[in-house]
This record gives sequence, C-alpha cells and structure tokens, in this order.
Amino acid sequence: MFRRMSLVLGLTVLLSTVTVASTGPAAESNRIAIARIRWTQGGGWFTGPDAWNHDYPVNEANLLRQLQEHTTIDVVRDIDRAVDGGIVELTDSRLNEYVFAYLCEVQDVVFTPEEVDGLREYLTRGGFLLVDDARGEEGLRHFAGELKKVFPTKTLQPLRTDHPLFHSFYDIDEYQKIPAGTPFGTIFYPGEPLCYGLSDDRGRVIVMVNWNTDISDGWENAANPIYPREYAVAAYKLGINIAVYAMTH
Repeated sequence: MFRRMSLVLGLTVLLSTVTVASTGPAAESNRIAIARIRWTQGGGWFTGPDAWNHDYPVNEANLLRQLQEHTTIDVVRDIDRAVDGGIVELTDSRLNEYVFAYLCEVQDVVFTPEEVDGLREYLTRGGFLLVDDARGEEGLRHFAGELKKVFPTKTLQPLRTDHPLFHSFYDIDEYQKIPAGTPFGTIFYPGEPLCYGLSDDRGRVIVMVNWNTDISDGWENAANPIYPREYAVAAYKLGINIAVYAMTH
C-alpha cells in the first residue's frame, strides 16, 4: 500500500526554521503526506459542520516542514496528487494513498456506516490514524465507542513511553501535556493528559489517541512568540516520532 521511507537519526528540531503557513489549499505543496479527515456528523469543542478543520492547514504544514528538514522521509511535493489539498473523507478510496491521517475534535463525532467501513479498510491496509485536540471524560468514552464500530473486538489501551513509538526517532521518556495556544497565551485542557493506542493483530499501533492535550497546537504555534518554546519542542519531537513510526511499521 505505502512506500516505506528511510531515515537519518540524531538531528534536532530547530524551531527558528518554522513559519506560519499561508491559508488555502495551494499554500503548501507537500500536504499530501498527511490526510486531514473530514468527518460529517457530530461535533467537538467548536460546534458545527466544520469542527474537523480546526487549525488546518498550519498544523500539517509545519510538521511536514520539520520532517522534510530533519529526516530523509520523502515528503511528496506534488500538490496535484493531493485530494482537496490533503482533506479527505473516510469514504474516499483515495485515503489509501496516505500513510498518515489526522483527526481532531472527535469527542462528539458519529461515524456513519460508510465511514466505519472506510476507516476499517484504511487501517487494515496499513494506514495510521492520529487523533488529537480532544478532551473530556465523557468525550473519550463516546469516541472509544465509535472505534468499537470499526473494530468490535479491539479496545483502546494505554500507550506508555516504553513503547517503540516513543523511541522511533527521539527518545521520549515523558508524555508531556501540551497546551493550546491563543493570541493571549496558553490554555491547558482540564484533566490528566492521556495517550491510548489501538493495535492490529501483529501488535502494530494503527490508531494513536491523544486526550486532554493538544499536540498539534504545539506545531501550529511554534512561531508564536508568546507560546512557550518547551511545549513546541516537545510537540515536534512527538510528532516526528509518530510520523516515523507510521512510515516504518
């Protein structure tokens, strides 16, 4: 399904190279590397039909830039191969062109039967789904139930820092809570930061769920002068590890 990619180790994330991406589907030509999932029913922190696109496309653009600069991962730069600039619905068969998909604001999402089938096919064929920017105990219970529609016999399990994902590029020994960034400062979601994984029959993590934390806001706000550097660094390290794991396992 996917071409596996080679890596060069021992490099450091240099936040001075990060810039805020322009808006619009043609602003970045390498967006095909990450699919932003557009779900169709439910809601999140930002209610309404467009909650799925929270912080798009800056999150993906900044992480892809760091991957390109600090690894030998082949970040494809042909925008013509992207689907609506990297926006893909779970029912679109072209989702299978992406090794890495991103899904956010899922605490009230409701997958249709067609979306359930599409997500199951994507993950079974080797895809990797990152779930981020979601919060709340009830929201977690609800989303775990939605994943049960996809894989009825599988259950989310705590993903601890001794897992290979946390050592696929950088050695990460602490799962750090990352705050959301605003024009006026940072906001920490209530509750303990939680990390869960859903694995296939071979033990490969196919879904990573970050809860009560906002990893992607660290990517988005790395160039924000009032966003604490330590959180941006931690977010980038984890994001690079996630991408490396997704592309090599």
